Amino acid sequence: MPKKSFPSFITLALTSLLVGCGPDCVSLCEQAQDEGDCFDEVSSDGDTRDTDCEDFCEDVEEVVDEEKAGCEDEYDELLSCMSDADNACDSLEDECEDDRDELEECIADYCDDNSSDECEELAEVDID
Repeated sequence: MPKKSFPSFITLALTSLLVGCGPDCVSLCEQAQDEGDCFDEVSSDGDTRDTDCEDFCEDVEEVVDEEKAGCEDEYDELLSCMSDADNACDSLEDECEDDRDELEECIADYCDDNSSDECEELAEVDID
């Protein structure tokens, strides 16, 4: 089965959120949407719409948890990188690309082996 591409933004360093400090996933997601075409949801008929950042971040936090995918470090790195960037959306293709890729890989490894509503929701989001 081919690997699915999962958003790494979400990849927005969520581990920090789990302990109550660090960059805020929802704020970064909304900022990235305002700055460009980041975090669009693609429907089965090809239509796109802005992703609900609260739902998206909730799904990401659920998956990256150490009890599931264990991607907290990758999530924190991405969120920190995006929060330090001049443009959160552009950063996903520029200075934060490696962090995004690492988070996506970690989430994809988990979701390839574990079916969940969160994995299905994340698969519909085009981060950059």
